[in-house]
Amino acid sequence: MEKNRAHYLNLFNTEFEKLNDQQRLAVETTEGPVMVVAGPGTGKTQVLSTRIAYIIKEGIAEADNILCLTYTEAGAFAMQKRLYGIIGQLASKISIHTFHSFCNRVISENPSTFNIKYDYRLAEKIDEYEILESLLEELTETDVLYRPDQRYESSIRGILELFQTIKKENWDPDYLKKSIIKQIEDLKFDEKFIYQRNGKNYKKGDLKINDYNKECDKYRKTLSALDLYNSYNENLRKQSLYDFNDLINLVIQEFQKNEQLLGMYQEKFQYILVDEFQDTNGSQLEILKLLISYWENPNVFVVGDSDQAIFRFQGANIANLKNFKNEYLPLTIELVENYRSTQQILSLAEEFVSLNKDRMKEENYQSLHSNSNLVDKRPELRIYTTAYEEIIDIADQIQDAIQVDKIAPEKIAVLFRKNSDAEPIAKELSMRNIPYSFSKEINVLKHPLIKSIFLILEYLEAEYKNPYQNDHILYEILHAPYIDLGTRGIGSIAMSLRKIEKTESEALINKSIRYILSDKAFLESANVENQEVCIYLAKILNSLIQEKQYYTIQILIEKILYDFGIIKFILNESDSMELLEIVNSFFEYVKNLSAKNPDITISTIEEHIRKLQKYNLTIPFINITGNGQFVRLSTIHSAKGLEFRNVYIINNVKRRNSNSYGFKLPQGFSYRGDGVDNEEDRRLFYVGLTRAEQNLKVSFAETDFNGKSKERSEELLELDVLPNIQKIKIKIPAEKLQNGLITRLSFYRKKHELIHEEKIDNFLENFELSVTSLEKFLRCPIAFYYEKILRVPGARNVYMGFGKAVHSTLEDYYRKHKTTEEPNYNELEDLYQKNLHSYSSHFTKEEFKGYLQLGKEVIPKFILNFKDEWKNTVQTKVEVDFHHRFYKDVPISGKLDRIDELAEGIRIIDYKTGNSEGTGKKDKIKGPSERDPIGGEYWRQMIFYAILNDTELKRKEIKEGLFYYIIPAKDGTYKKVQIPINDNDKEIVGQQITLVYSKIKNKEFKEGCNLEDCRWCNYVNKGSINENSIEIVEEY
Repeated sequence: MEKNRAHYLNLFNTEFEKLNDQQRLAVETTEGPVMVVAGPGTGKTQVLSTRIAYIIKEGIAEADNILCLTYTEAGAFAMQKRLYGIIGQLASKISIHTFHSFCNRVISENPSTFNIKYDYRLAEKIDEYEILESLLEELTETDVLYRPDQRYESSIRGILELFQTIKKENWDPDYLKKSIIKQIEDLKFDEKFIYQRNGKNYKKGDLKINDYNKECDKYRKTLSALDLYNSYNENLRKQSLYDFNDLINLVIQEFQKNEQLLGMYQEKFQYILVDEFQDTNGSQLEILKLLISYWENPNVFVVGDSDQAIFRFQGANIANLKNFKNEYLPLTIELVENYRSTQQILSLAEEFVSLNKDRMKEENYQSLHSNSNLVDKRPELRIYTTAYEEIIDIADQIQDAIQVDKIAPEKIAVLFRKNSDAEPIAKELSMRNIPYSFSKEINVLKHPLIKSIFLILEYLEAEYKNPYQNDHILYEILHAPYIDLGTRGIGSIAMSLRKIEKTESEALINKSIRYILSDKAFLESANVENQEVCIYLAKILNSLIQEKQYYTIQILIEKILYDFGIIKFILNESDSMELLEIVNSFFEYVKNLSAKNPDITISTIEEHIRKLQKYNLTIPFINITGNGQFVRLSTIHSAKGLEFRNVYIINNVKRRNSNSYGFKLPQGFSYRGDGVDNEEDRRLFYVGLTRAEQNLKVSFAETDFNGKSKERSEELLELDVLPNIQKIKIKIPAEKLQNGLITRLSFYRKKHELIHEEKIDNFLENFELSVTSLEKFLRCPIAFYYEKILRVPGARNVYMGFGKAVHSTLEDYYRKHKTTEEPNYNELEDLYQKNLHSYSSHFTKEEFKGYLQLGKEVIPKFILNFKDEWKNTVQTKVEVDFHHRFYKDVPISGKLDRIDELAEGIRIIDYKTGNSEGTGKKDKIKGPSERDPIGGEYWRQMIFYAILNDTELKRKEIKEGLFYYIIPAKDGTYKKVQIPINDNDKEIVGQQITLVYSKIKNKEFKEGCNLEDCRWCNYVNKGSINENSIEIVEEY
């Protein structure tokens, strides 16, 4: 025992002797509140661990009277490990927790006090979404959050963010409501909403009513959301659920009212230490304040650095540092001696971060100064022309660092903002056999292999309920990489099926892909190769469909994995371990669902997965590539606390800020604490800069991999003017660029082979080019091939069903009524209900209910809104057909929603049932540009209609070409868009018509758009796992 004590005393003395004066002061000042401002590389972890050891060694407190609170579980483990190296087994007696695990401990040690039932569990995201959606669906039409279509997905995320912020910051919801009401009243006196001079319809000093009401509506949305807060929490409790932030808030509430419980933990923990204090949120600060509230001069020790506060997106609040200092007046110790980086790196980082105003620094604070023995090198800002050059040059530098400079791979890091930034450099390093490690979270649901397994489950269920009616699903399954059928054979099956006539009740069966897969004569006539594969596939499909009700869902998935050869396929892939882990993650998720609901069926799982997709939720899988002696690829967030000899910060382009919560907060409240977003970005970049020990390279490429120009990030623009960085323009020799050019990450495509030419020729004999076909070919020739030539069956969807029902309703209505009449509400409602019922197969029951209400509400209002504009109409024609027309020997056709004959010409009208707002809507109505050389879809559609009109014998001049949106905009107004029609545009679209028709006749269907969301290009990528289609989950 004495020998052990002497051993650890010697270890402690060794650690203690390493401390500089400021670190030693922090360790030895054990009484009263202490705040240590610890910059990067200044040894804060050493100070924390040595301080704990010092308190125990000096007999100031026992190990179990010390509580150390950290930001992450990894931080807690690292602290425990470090302490074990100093004080041995005593380290296990010290309470080292995250705030959440500490509160979980308090609850689990006092279950009767907290009235926690045995079956309580942590709510999953889908639980939270379902509860909130059910509350939103009960809203009445008068509520500002009410949606007639009952589609609340976009609102739910914002409301949950609001609720989680309330819990993280420990806000009183009632006080928040009162603050919003006061804010609405105060807006009346805000100069922004008051006229500053006299006008035609207003006087100086009058309220800008429209602007005021628009601003107030944002606050009213928040008030309406807050009305759901208590009901949301009650529903969680009813379902024996609690969310992550409830752990802390439950303990806060109990500590506040239960002095005995609070006193028990105050007596136990007489010395409290908090690491990464800048990353705490309001509720975590409240827990700390309650624990130390017994003492006037508490023994609390906090370590933090305002310049490294980078987790505000998770609720961290930099103001906690200031609040703590103002309330407890701690001894403040600044650690400024840096043991990591050379001075030029530190000087650059300090110059850069000093642009921030929101910093926790003393008036005469000292900048970090280096205690490094490494040769001081000037940081570099490297500018490239293309993204290819950036990646190749960085890979060259890494290769030289390892092979020439003999720097260990694990001492090299490539840092970036988003996980997706890692893919190109990972590919380049892999091609050079340079080992790298990369940890990324993958959404299992979006992985192509899991999507194909789920597709088989969906098909089995659909065929069991409606036999031989689900070819659109089976057709996609046939393109899976583990099914040994070529695309030519699959195309021949689809083409041959079209020729089968429906002559009897069995026609539906005879015309089904599943049926003919086992028909050897049919397969022979269709020239299908690998016929034995088709027959085997039909056999296992028929077997599984007939027997599926006898299997549990787990056994059914297992049979799919083996019967379809999926496991065999995986084992032959180069990344077999990763693929097996992904499949296992999905399988484990299904097993957990089964444990919660033993009677689970395919339909239940389908519904569950659809909800995950609807809410944009994930089944996460952490894929860790490499460990140990590997070059580290990491986001800057994940690299915090790490250090490397060489650091490359890549892809520093300007990014769009996508954080929009949608629920406005009054003054004094914030989703992200005080401060400005660009200060947060600056702090994050500062953390990246200070990971480097000696060699720091920051880079930017002027164009991306698609040749699109990119702007520099704000951080790069600020670095560019600082004196402590060397600017270098890099140009890679052309021959080297060609040799090292990175290919896109898509492996082993299934070869895309067309069906035999004579079959395509038969199709083209009676083919007429419509605007839909023109658009489809221009955007993706492969999509045209599948949809128009093979006519692959497609699944029905809600948007198609709603659109058809609205168009049919307007067509039926205007065959009886003039466009200038007042809308007949009852007749419109009856027509719409009848038409929607005829497309009911497009909807689930919930969707049908929502769209029924939506159509009833918007169609009469649409007519009422525009009827006065149509007073100059002489005659209206609806659903006007143009067939067997020609443009310069090209057969063309089309159907126009509506033509209004006017006294002096005609007005062409097309109805749109989508949203009039949103990404890309404006681009659709524009002609050709540098951004979109072929022009927008809606522009081309209207010009095509004008060309069709020119084929009329008694042609009338087009006065207007208009698109009308049936769905109102967010502000409740109904929108229309006019497309100017001129000879120049008709010439451009005419050239597109002749060019596309020529390519169709020449059977040029090999090249696709290669867009990630293109179903048809993915068909011919099914030959293996296309990494471009794997969704990487970003950290923020």
